[in-house]
Amino acid sequence: LKRRLELIRFADAYVRAVKSTSLFVEERLFTALNLIGGVNRYPPFVRERELGFGYSSEVEDVVLVVPQLLGVRIKRNQPREEARLCQRIRGHCLPAWFLEQFQGLYAMGPDDPSLHRIVGVQGLLTAGLGDRTVEDHPVDVSIPYLKFQTRHTVDPSPALLASSGDFRFVELKFHSLAQARRRALMLFLCTFSSRTHLAVPLLHKSMLQDSSTCQGMLKLWDAYGLAWPAGD
Repeated sequence: LKRRLELIRFADAYVRAVKSTSLFVEERLFTALNLIGGVNRYPPFVRERELGFGYSSEVEDVVLVVPQLLGVRIKRNQPREEARLCQRIRGHCLPAWFLEQFQGLYAMGPDDPSLHRIVGVQGLLTAGLGDRTVEDHPVDVSIPYLKFQTRHTVDPSPALLASSGDFRFVELKFHSLAQARRRALMLFLCTFSSRTHLAVPLLHKSMLQDSSTCQGMLKLWDAYGLAWPAGD
């Protein structure tokens, strides 16, 4: 129970920090999202281990995929039906009080015909955004403190050496703040590690120069073996 409450607390803080429709992901972490999403990151018996996400053409956004809804067809925009759905999924995934802050986040069974075939966490993060994923024009950032650390630390980590204090970010432009928060919830739950207490960060532009944020990203590089030489 303690670990589950910790997970929900971190998820709540992560999503509440999203206050813009224009957000950034560090390029190396963005490239490795499917790898990170495939790692066993949750402790045993945490209920959220069973939770999945998909992309539905019916709602044109990410949805919760709940095994207990197998064979169930939900009629959208009908309050009684949605209330019955909330009762049905309560106890099977996230707490109802937590889900209330995500307007438009639906749950479906894994056999729902509206679900698209999506490749991994990166596909879910960018699905439906079209040209709003600005991969061709990344934002480059240098962190002077980390550059100094690279030159003067006695035993720098592989990630610090690989970065040399330089980072590149991919911009994601969401259609609405509600959509950005739904994608943030998906990204957090698909990348959070109970061992490191870190998830792949989804950042506002003002946070790209924050050295503590970049140090956290370097911990993720080391944790998932992403410390390849720059330009490789």
